[in-house]
Amino acid sequence: MQNHYTVLIIDDCLEDRNTYCRYLQKDDECNYQFLEQEYGKDGLEACKQVQPDIILLDYMLPDINGLEFIQELQSCCKDTSPPIIMLTGEGSEKIAVQAMKYGVEDYLVKANTTAKILRLTVRNVIEKKNLQQKLEVSKRRFFTSVENMFDCFGIYVCIRDDNGRITGFHREYLNAAAWENELIGLEEHGSQEEEELFKEYCQVIETGKSFLKEVLCFSNHNNQQVLSKAYDVSISKLENGFVATWRDITKRKISEQALQESQHLIQRIADTTPDILYLFDLEEQRNIYINRQVQQRLGYSPLLIKKMGADLFKNLVHPDDFQRLKNHLKKFASIKDGEILPFEYRIRDIQNQWHWFSSRDTVFTRSSDGKPQQLLGVVREITAQKQSEEALRESEARFRYIYESNMLGIMFWKTNGKVIDANARFLEIIGYSREDLQAGLIRWDEFTPPEWKEVDREAIEQIKNNRVCHPFEKEYIRKDGSRVPIVLGACLLENSINTGVSFVIDITERKRIEKERAQLLISEREAREQAEAANLAKDDFVAMVSHDLRSPLNAILGWSQILRSSSKDEAIKNRGAEIIERNAKAQDALIQDLLDISRIIRGRLQLQMIPVKLESILNNAIDSAYPVAIAKNIHLESEVDSNINNMLGDAKRLQQVVDNLLSNAVKFTPESGHIKVNLRKIENNAQIKVIDTGSGISKELLPLIFERFHQGSNIETKQQGLGLGLAIARHLVELHNGKITAESRGEGKGTTFTVILPLQ
Repeated sequence: MQNHYTVLIIDDCLEDRNTYCRYLQKDDECNYQFLEQEYGKDGLEACKQVQPDIILLDYMLPDINGLEFIQELQSCCKDTSPPIIMLTGEGSEKIAVQAMKYGVEDYLVKANTTAKILRLTVRNVIEKKNLQQKLEVSKRRFFTSVENMFDCFGIYVCIRDDNGRITGFHREYLNAAAWENELIGLEEHGSQEEEELFKEYCQVIETGKSFLKEVLCFSNHNNQQVLSKAYDVSISKLENGFVATWRDITKRKISEQALQESQHLIQRIADTTPDILYLFDLEEQRNIYINRQVQQRLGYSPLLIKKMGADLFKNLVHPDDFQRLKNHLKKFASIKDGEILPFEYRIRDIQNQWHWFSSRDTVFTRSSDGKPQQLLGVVREITAQKQSEEALRESEARFRYIYESNMLGIMFWKTNGKVIDANARFLEIIGYSREDLQAGLIRWDEFTPPEWKEVDREAIEQIKNNRVCHPFEKEYIRKDGSRVPIVLGACLLENSINTGVSFVIDITERKRIEKERAQLLISEREAREQAEAANLAKDDFVAMVSHDLRSPLNAILGWSQILRSSSKDEAIKNRGAEIIERNAKAQDALIQDLLDISRIIRGRLQLQMIPVKLESILNNAIDSAYPVAIAKNIHLESEVDSNINNMLGDAKRLQQVVDNLLSNAVKFTPESGHIKVNLRKIENNAQIKVIDTGSGISKELLPLIFERFHQGSNIETKQQGLGLGLAIARHLVELHNGKITAESRGEGKGTTFTVILPLQ
């Protein structure tokens, strides 16, 4: 919901006025109505007639300046003067200071005022005005309220000496009640009570922490301290002073003291009994009195019990016992004086825990017509007794449930080896029947394997010494001769020295899982080792990329500097240009490999499939490799079947594969070596072989050469490159539904790469 405000714009520039209107009309939170004036006098007249919510005032007006306008506005409007934002064409710190002294809410320079700044400034000034108005109304209401208070209310300001120390308090405001009953302790010196209060007032000023307390003043009467005055005082810090509320509670405190003294003797007697003592009103259905033992037992103070009134039973008595208690109370209508009725029930303590109690109640007083009016009762807690009884029942029920549920095997035995009873689960574990058990054919010492006899003897010895043995693992021989792994725990029955019970759990499944887990741990360790190897390969790759990309760049930069300083030497120019071109191409090839492998990893490498003649691709690759082979005196031989039909493929990518294989052969073949390239048809496939007499590949490295970033382990023979070429070649061949393999008899024994591509 938008708020509606009237804005008076006083500015002799029409363009500026239109700008302000346009800026403010875009405010989503406020709806503005605009009044516009060019002259200051007209603006004053408009203020008298309309009462705008805010004024946008130009400092330089044709008739008067902004400061003169403010003076006249304050003179004629006084307290109703609207807030002003002054705008000026050029910022002046002096004018800004003067404007603020005259009461301007904000000062803006036109050139720096954006739509957002103007909207925020106008909105903040209006909100500030609204808050000030609300504060003034609240202040008037506050002082009107405190004047009508029955309690005393006062505002006090600190009196300090030259060192800033508080020496007293000045009365700034007192309501009518406070003038009649002045607060004490306002001066540094006085009675002991007054001096203590003065220090506490000072503490409130210094710390800002309020206090609420009863102030008791005593006088000496016959060598005894007698209460003469009592106050209930609340003090809170207020700026350089404090605000106080207080009331005279002298009469109430004197009455309370008299009542306390009269009750003290009775209370001491009641509190000495270890049980809960209470007096209950049957007509009002509430406790008239209860001793302090209720707080020790249940956590409720006697006062809180009294405050519960008729809701006492509904709040505290267990729902299952509530109706029984009501029936119990009805019985007192027919009993005689001195007759005692017992009752057991549950009550909830302050922590929401239930306690069992046993009460003994009798009639204490009767009404004029002889009906029982009040009951006197004594309550003793019996929670521990009830818990013991319930625990025994639950224990028996749990054991019976476990025994009959067949969740685990249970057998009763004699130390001589005889099994005297067992549940169905135990018989299932050992493979015997109930008839076998009843015939006395089951003995625990007979279905224990020989290698576990010693463990059984140690368990029996432990049971004799401690009446219990800790669970341990062993095996049983089933009736069919098979073995079953188990966990067994045993103990002697209560009051017996040769009869016990054992709990038996079949752990066949757990053993199987442990075996599987061990295998998984081995697999996980192998996977971790592979991951660590992959991380190491990545680190090597980063180092390799840094080196291989920097090497041609260093050559390019170096020859660029040489050419710049030797521009007249034509031979150096030609050589430098050749080296720069060669290294740029090398760097381009490295980058292209990185782009290809990135596309492969992301699955974005696309093929442009057209009919391709493999003979042309091999001839192109041989032509490209021939100069380098001749330079190394390598014999390059080819054997190409020209009758092979065209295949459907990406000519550029297939050329990339063959170029890579042939360039690798030239690169890794030493001088005077031999390279042979074959292309032949095998059934419906084309086979390309590149055979060299180069450095070969070790059997450890051979399975890894088509992986990314693997180039070889011999640093002395490592060639320039990222080790991506063969990985790219494998992926390109597989995209053509082909296969690439490598063979080598070992290092120094050459390598053969074979590519199989389908022709259909």
